[in-house]
Amino acid sequence: MLVSKLTNCKEGGDIQNLLDRIDCKLSELSYAMYNNVTFMLNINVPSSEVTQLLTYRNILINKQINLKLSTAVYKVGDLLDGGVVAGVLPNNEYLIVSLINYFVDILEPFELKKRWSLTFDLIGTSVNVGDGVSNTDKIIKFYGKGDYAAYFIKEHFGTDWSLPSKDELNQLQNVKSTLEAVSGFEPFMGSYWSSSEGDSIDAAWIHFSFNTGVQTQYNKTNRIQTLRAIKLYKSLPIYNYVKDYSIEDITGKVIRLTTGCNSKCSKTSIVFTTTTTTTAAAPSIGTLLQGGIVASSSVIEGQVMIVNINESGTHEWSSSISFVAGTQEGLREGKSNTDTIVAEGYPTPNAASVCRSISGSWDLPSKDELNELYVNLTLINLGISNNGGDSLATGAYWSSTQYDYNLAWYQDFFIGDQDGTSKGFTTNVRAVKWVNI
Repeated sequence: MLVSKLTNCKEGGDIQNLLDRIDCKLSELSYAMYNNVTFMLNINVPSSEVTQLLTYRNILINKQINLKLSTAVYKVGDLLDGGVVAGVLPNNEYLIVSLINYFVDILEPFELKKRWSLTFDLIGTSVNVGDGVSNTDKIIKFYGKGDYAAYFIKEHFGTDWSLPSKDELNQLQNVKSTLEAVSGFEPFMGSYWSSSEGDSIDAAWIHFSFNTGVQTQYNKTNRIQTLRAIKLYKSLPIYNYVKDYSIEDITGKVIRLTTGCNSKCSKTSIVFTTTTTTTAAAPSIGTLLQGGIVASSSVIEGQVMIVNINESGTHEWSSSISFVAGTQEGLREGKSNTDTIVAEGYPTPNAASVCRSISGSWDLPSKDELNELYVNLTLINLGISNNGGDSLATGAYWSSTQYDYNLAWYQDFFIGDQDGTSKGFTTNVRAVKWVNI
């Protein structure tokens, strides 16, 4: 039983894409063999490559025929993704609650307790189970960095956690006894803010007591001593194959063998030509090149992207909230993005400045460049490990692409999602740059 990490892989992440790459390369090699015979050319066609490609093709077809798809199933009270399952939602999603509270003791400073907001505004939050994540994002997008409950949840528990909605708090109440029976789970205590606004501009819902289950509306600027965090977890497919072959191992070998082949080549209307042109093919993903690890098979104007073998720590995107004009999403945009951010003169260190300070002037990757790192994560980490570096983590990484005034794009390297989050959050940083091949 193997968990596929390659479903979203642009360069051959599923079986059909790998088969398409193999068929493309076999067509390319057959063209060369035909031209050798017909036009007495001397194009090198390694027979070992043809044999290997045919072998992997047979293995993958066997997998495709015998593929069975299932999904891991969890129940309330199961430990999962750093918390405890508190609810089973549609479409294989689960409501996860943190093991611990944020709690301010009566003897501690009053200002440690958290407000819902510092001002009265209508943001447009909702009350349903499953809405806590989007509510929290809306609140932070509206207010930016500050000393209030939604932002504090991200700082205290981590960027993947959120403030629960009104109905999510009620769901926690419904399964309270099961949750509190889990080893290491801190019991509920006191009143808790929800992320759901009330019926008026100055009120938000609180769960007043986990002893009685009472919920009521409370002034947004009042302080509450207890917070609890939630997140949503999507149960990913599990691929079960009759033959015990490693899909990741096959993927790496197929990508290596087919590098440089036009993966969109026609499967019909074959045209032979006696003239040939050569272009530099990207070195294999995961190989050491000019002090970094090759991280993409894309070649742009004779350059390929490499990733630094070492982490650059965790940093804010910027400590002040302002709009940075001109950041882009595409490949080979990380350098200009980083130039633009550094020119803003934000207090250092920040995500862009620490990349630029590395010897050789590295860059904070753009949104699309960051996705290339995730797409090729297995091969990149193998190359980094072989060269004594720090493997890419499964947490969140900053891109150099701005989302809006308050937010910048990041990517979760556990499930691959990209989204905007507050520029003031502290998040992982990994440098890249484009080099000649």
